[in-house]
Amino acid sequence: MGESSHEVRVLQRKLQRLAYYPEETEISGVYDEATIRAVFNFQLQEGIIEPTGDAQLFGYFGPKTRATLNDI
Repeated sequence: MGESSHEVRVLQRKLQRLAYYPEETEISGVYDEATIRAVFNFQLQEGIIEPTGDAQLFGYFGPKTRATLNDI
């Protein structure tokens, strides 16, 4: 958390277009709580993680999440 980069900004924009990242939230490029929540909701909706799974993976933008997002 707290990472700031162009890649995070791209992630935030894509999640915003898919209605996971709130419209009213600034696209900051910082991997913050809003981004974690958006990634977590995307992961749940797409079946990448289970709600009863390893909580340490919730909101983590790893290879499975990246691949799924790229396919959309």
